[in-house]
Amino acid sequence: SILRISNVYGKRMTVEGEGNLVINLLREGISKKQTVDGDYVYIKDVVEALVQSLGKGKKGTYNVGFGISYRLDRESIQKNVNEYYSGKKYFKIKKAKLDLGYEPRFDLNSGLRDMDHNLGLKLIWLGYMV
Repeated sequence: SILRISNVYGKRMTVEGEGNLVINLLREGISKKQTVDGDYVYIKDVVEALVQSLGKGKKGTYNVGFGISYRLDRESIQKNVNEYYSGKKYFKIKKAKLDLGYEPRFDLNSGLRDMDHNLGLKLIWLGYMV
């Protein structure tokens, strides 16, 4: 199987470092008047999809994401990110659900809450309410 994985985030990511798309977008959405749409998937959901794809032995290409497009901007970040769906730029995950049994469990808010407590405190300091 080939897995096409959306924007991954998870534990051990740092707020200070570069190259972390979700954290960079949260930071930019707070500090600038920028809007970014995308499908973000928590690392635990990615690992589950990998395990399921190995166990099923199916051939094909599967999208792994949450299946919802989030709009990250100053307003959504300072409130509840899960209330801001843009309807753009999301992975269609129906095939992975049907063939592999993939079912993402972490929306963006619950994934951020599951991450390292220190990261959560830093996100609150940046203005994001987890």
